[in-house]
Amino acid sequence: MKVIYPERISSVLADEANANYPDDNVLDNHPKKVWKATSKDAQMKLTCTGATNAVALFNVTADKITITVKNAAETATLVAAQEFDLKGTDTYLEFIQDLGENWTQLWYDYGYQSDPIVVIIDFEAAAGEIVEAGVIRCGLAIDFLDPGFQLQEGLKDYSIVKQLNNGAIYIRKRDTVRSFAGTVTMERDREFYFLVRDIVQAVGPQPLAWRITDLDNYDWAVFAMADKMPSGTHNRPDHSDIKFNLLEVI
Repeated sequence: MKVIYPERISSVLADEANANYPDDNVLDNHPKKVWKATSKDAQMKLTCTGATNAVALFNVTADKITITVKNAAETATLVAAQEFDLKGTDTYLEFIQDLGENWTQLWYDYGYQSDPIVVIIDFEAAAGEIVEAGVIRCGLAIDFLDPGFQLQEGLKDYSIVKQLNNGAIYIRKRDTVRSFAGTVTMERDREFYFLVRDIVQAVGPQPLAWRITDLDNYDWAVFAMADKMPSGTHNRPDHSDIKFNLLEVI
């Protein structure tokens, strides 16, 4: 399990943006408040200061994303361009196994960088579509063990459902978000207190970029808040089991 903390983006600059959807929208905590380009391909540059090794994107509209890491002056390539295909169906096997829906989130771990960098993200959408991105986070991905086999995933529905006086049911459909709950074993003195005190207690309900497991599946990347404060069991001399509850933020 990984979480990007602290976040290191100092500025963003897109080569194009709809006047009503500026590029700095990707820095807030609302994935539905998007940056929107004006065409099907666009580029965004993230200036990052301090130690970084990961970038995460949420609520993305794009078929393909290419990420390159350069030095602050953009005179040297530190991490070669890496291309990511967000389309749901690329092969006959995926056609059989997949629904064909595009991924809307992406998590990319790259080599550790201690100096200021520029992360260049090239977006490409299908013909007739407009590139969008809701939230982008770049920083230091703190790595913990993956949750145990009892990892739970569910949905929380914000729809309004009321029974009227005549017995009819009134339904107003609203968003449905994902929730995750599980237990992770951690070293007490280093990992447990770092997660509980230095991250969750420090940020409170503020959402962060999480990768629930290291499986190669974009579904495990989620922009989420702590739905409940974590609690731990100190049941071993040097290790503890910590229970977490994350709720997706949109």
